[in-house]
Amino acid sequence: MTKLIFINLPVADLPAAKAFYAGLGFVNEPKFTDDTAAAMQWSEAIVVILLTGYLGGAAATHARIGSPLFSHTLFGVYLGVIAWGALWLRSPVLRRILPLTNQGD
Repeated sequence: MTKLIFINLPVADLPAAKAFYAGLGFVNEPKFTDDTAAAMQWSEAIVVILLTGYLGGAAATHARIGSPLFSHTLFGVYLGVIAWGALWLRSPVLRRILPLTNQGD
């Protein structure tokens, strides 16, 4: 079984980052691309996920100004977990790529 490598990178300008990685030979995967994130595939096993960092930026801002941890600071994390969970439940491809259990090698 081929091991898959996903590299998550925060970016400030998503269109510029997509153009940069396309220039390096990466191919955009439209099934996992929207206005806030893009999946750029280099090979069958290596994918770079470009994230604009909206939720991470909110968490960092709340941490900096001293907001309550569980209600304000981690709210972006909660949204991210819910979004990825919903995507995982909806997409058989993603469940195959990111299984919850180890099926053995």
